[in-house]
Amino acid sequence: MSDESRRITLNKGYTKDSFADKVYHVHLRYTGDNDELYFRDYLNEHPRIEEIIPGIVMCVMGLCLLFISAERIWIVAEKWKTIGGERPSKSYVVITRALGIVFMIVGVGLLVCSLI
Repeated sequence: MSDESRRITLNKGYTKDSFADKVYHVHLRYTGDNDELYFRDYLNEHPRIEEIIPGIVMCVMGLCLLFISAERIWIVAEKWKTIGGERPSKSYVVITRALGIVFMIVGVGLLVCSLI
């Protein structure tokens, strides 16, 4: 159960290992708290935005992989998995940069395709 100051979300069907056969979510909101509905309505009125968002997300991910140091990414994502590992390997750095380039190419391709 999530309890924000003006919102309550009740969940049923989660287990320690996985999901149950049926999962339920009940969202309780005060009258006038319609943020999600406004966003849904906006996307319904502007269907081109749905085509552009994946390209933007891929470009942002690519920029992060290219311009955030591979060592910082490794510390957050991988260091906790190693015993005594002090820094990422050279191959990790190269693969991280290569994935940044791939994400940028795919992101730009998605943006171009969505604008055509």
